Amino acid sequence: MNSSRGAAVIFVWAGTFQLLAACTIAPTPTTEAYTQGYNEGCQSGKYYMGLPFRYVQDATRMNVQADYARGWDRGYERCTFEILQQMQTDRGM
Repeated sequence: MNSSRGAAVIFVWAGTFQLLAACTIAPTPTTEAYTQGYNEGCQSGKYYMGLPFRYVQDATRMNVQADYARGWDRGYERCTFEILQQMQTDRGM
């Protein structure tokens, strides 16, 4: 492998790692329901952005547990936004 190709592979790997690590921790202090919703929303946002995650949402809790719903929405929005920002930075936009 030539050195420029090796550098490109390392750069892509580093960028992928940053995307996977983005926003994995809910802000504190929170309730357990908010934290779980945030984590599931973030995972779902990563899935939406094409990363190897699953879409996770408890539809019942979204309708009856306001903290879970707020956490899910916040996690989804924050993670998709941060991933989009990172992708634009990696492309020099």
